[in-house]
Amino acid sequence: MKTSMGPETSSKALEPTQADPHLAVSAHFSILGTRIELVGRPEEDLEPVIHMYAAFRTDANRAASRITWDGHLSPTRLAVDGNVYRGLPSKGISAVISMKIMESVYRRTRSFWLFHGAAAAWKRNLLLFPGETGSGKSSLAVSLATRGWSLFSDEIIAFSQRDFLVVPFPRAISFHAGNSTAQEAVPSARFLTYSLPLIGGGAKRIAPYSLFGRAPEPLPPSAVVCLEGSYLDITRNANREMLVALWNKNMEIVAREQGIWQRMSVRRDGDFYRITSDRADLVEDICTSLGGIVFERDAVADLRPVFGNKPVLKPASPTECLNALWLVFQNGRRLVQGTSGVDKLYADLARLVNKIPCWILRPGSPGETRHLLRDLAEQLGENDRASQ
Repeated sequence: MKTSMGPETSSKALEPTQADPHLAVSAHFSILGTRIELVGRPEEDLEPVIHMYAAFRTDANRAASRITWDGHLSPTRLAVDGNVYRGLPSKGISAVISMKIMESVYRRTRSFWLFHGAAAAWKRNLLLFPGETGSGKSSLAVSLATRGWSLFSDEIIAFSQRDFLVVPFPRAISFHAGNSTAQEAVPSARFLTYSLPLIGGGAKRIAPYSLFGRAPEPLPPSAVVCLEGSYLDITRNANREMLVALWNKNMEIVAREQGIWQRMSVRRDGDFYRITSDRADLVEDICTSLGGIVFERDAVADLRPVFGNKPVLKPASPTECLNALWLVFQNGRRLVQGTSGVDKLYADLARLVNKIPCWILRPGSPGETRHLLRDLAEQLGENDRASQ
């Protein structure tokens, strides 16, 4: 069916709320300069969200953004910055609220460029792992974090526009319930209590960020390691689905101009839109370029198994690396238009990837992959010391 729709952080976990479902839950967050106050009930729906963002909690903040749920045992009403969303799903309200928190951050953040990917440092040598959903970012991040690496994020790479330092994004680690690598790395008693329901069914497990230590200090990136399959092996002729926050008439016009409107379907799903197309790469680019945000994607069907065979690490060209980062740019190219424009962002990223090594990784067994990346990080550190 087609439609044309005209920074200081604390790793201390929050104390559990009381069992009475009629008591409101309130928490304050400061995420990359965006202040959020979350108020709602009952605890079984809001508590997973609170635990997701526990490391961002700042008790003294007065929130600039306010997210409230005025529901009881059945979700009825969600308000974000005064905008009211009705007809919410009876299940998965915590997933909806988490998405709305991230949407607020994406739309308000002006000092950071956000990319979908993981980041971890070994002895202050920071490696970035940009990649799409299903490319193994969380598995890799958890595997490294449990072996002494400093975990920056398994989801968002946050670049400061001012100095190109990468700041930590200490949201709780979330992964699909069937992720055996993450389950083996994280003590089950600590994360099985909390899960984040997905809108389409199923759930993601939540491992508190505090399991992996405190949020590290910002660091410059030492290398970009693109996960193989996250952008090189995308199947262009198979239908893929994505859930986006916005799809409007301007996006439809661009899709028609590029000749893909007849190859896609757009349907409303509550306050979101589900889009299916055999050119999901172009649809996503149109959406993000005009201020939309992609929340969920189908995993790429032909991605190689994560941690399956012998790991392979090979050099990547700056162009390959730049394309990988550009594909997973998150907070809307509309945000960089105006005086600076998209061209400046692209030029800044081009200078970055020309200054640091770029690699492509095909993960193998967890142990072999960790050793390979640790050796890379240590070699990068030796090169830095030699050049000083």
